[in-house]
Amino acid sequence: MDYRSAMSVTGHKTQAVFERYRIVDARRTAEALEAMQTHRRRMRAVTDMAGRSKNTDSRPSSGAGADTDCQDGTRGWATSR
Repeated sequence: MDYRSAMSVTGHKTQAVFERYRIVDARRTAEALEAMQTHRRRMRAVTDMAGRSKNTDSRPSSGAGADTDCQDGTRGWATSR
């Protein structure tokens, strides 16, 4: 049962009772956990793909313009964060 329905049955006007007694919906907690796991899997896949693309980069690693082609002197292609 969602909070609004429970509040209409019990007569509560705010969700304070749920917070006070830490009443949680197990289904919503499970859905939130699954959503977080899905997000982490997607982010891991994105970072894995980004790592692979760095390893197969065909741009020159030395020579004119490879390291400092930007006007501000920063590295033009492979910046470190």
